[in-house]
Amino acid sequence: WSMEDSFVSLGGNSLDAVRVANRLNSKFVERTPSTAVLRATSVAELASDLSRLTLRDAQATVLDSIECSHLGDLRYPATSAQMQVLYFSELNPSNNAYQAQSITYLRGDLCRDALKASVDEIIQRHEHFRTNYLTDNRANLWGTVHERSVDYFAEVDLSAINVQDRQHQLSHEVSRIARRVIDPSALPLVKWVLFRISEQEHALLMVEHHYVHDG
Repeated sequence: WSMEDSFVSLGGNSLDAVRVANRLNSKFVERTPSTAVLRATSVAELASDLSRLTLRDAQATVLDSIECSHLGDLRYPATSAQMQVLYFSELNPSNNAYQAQSITYLRGDLCRDALKASVDEIIQRHEHFRTNYLTDNRANLWGTVHERSVDYFAEVDLSAINVQDRQHQLSHEVSRIARRVIDPSALPLVKWVLFRISEQEHALLMVEHHYVHDG
């Protein structure tokens, strides 16, 4: 790689940009948003912008290195948006308002193995799907990226139920799963549930904690 390569072309993603911005903001007086890291056309351009900032510690000249997640579990400070979610979650721990869900209906032949493999690939490609969050003794929120997630895909077969009752049962199951409060301290923070309504009709439910997309 060279200084003329961009952050994105070097494999950086939005979560990486947040980590870099958080590290920069701990070292410099002026704040650098993660979008500035992503928008920089080259590492050299980003370095040039940083050269105009003021170090918090006049003796500091080099930023600590940021280890790559593929080397093992990685711990990083939460974003301001995630801290806001934490604040309101602490006020009402049983509230599931900070969970999002969507359902997609699939009609026709479905290759279940291909769908599961696609979900597995999404989990491995995006670190925020493999991250849980814990607070330290100073009430700071930290995310830990893991090499693997657990229990993020489930299947429910409704095809044995009477045809006229299947939609009602589907609505009941979706509501039951969506109401369940996700504990952000333990994986998974996102879950997919595949409902088999009939041989030619399925519904895919995704439920996730806001920490996943507020990162």
